[in-house]
Amino acid sequence: MEINYVNEIESILGEINRKLNTELKKEMVRMDFSLSHFYILSSLFKNGVMKAGDIAREIDVTNATLTFLLDKLEGEGLIKRVKDTEDRRVTLVEITGKGREVYSSLIALRRERMRELLENIPEEDIKNIYHFLLRIKAVLWK
Repeated sequence: MEINYVNEIESILGEINRKLNTELKKEMVRMDFSLSHFYILSSLFKNGVMKAGDIAREIDVTNATLTFLLDKLEGEGLIKRVKDTEDRRVTLVEITGKGREVYSSLIALRRERMRELLENIPEEDIKNIYHFLLRIKAVLWK
């Protein structure tokens, strides 16, 4: 029987991602956060101040759902909403210092898990995996 490499690669990458997210999800459950909350913090951490509508499109939720998610983050002091001075209909969202700390700690958990998973793999193999993933990324972002 011939191996379908495309299906196998997709399956393996999914399994790796789920395994890496295990500790992240445990911490998020403890914080009463969802993946959507994490994605919002991630977007704001990377992009700075964003329009609420742009966040909704980026994380693929409705404006109503985003409002609910932002209420939780704002209540925790992780984000701040302000009205756009040029267009009062627009709400701008920015991550707070506390939000940056929380996001950074969640990312640190995931990176530590990645280090643990790779510690028994030879460095040459890790380099090959890295270059392979860069090639996939280049194709995806063409």
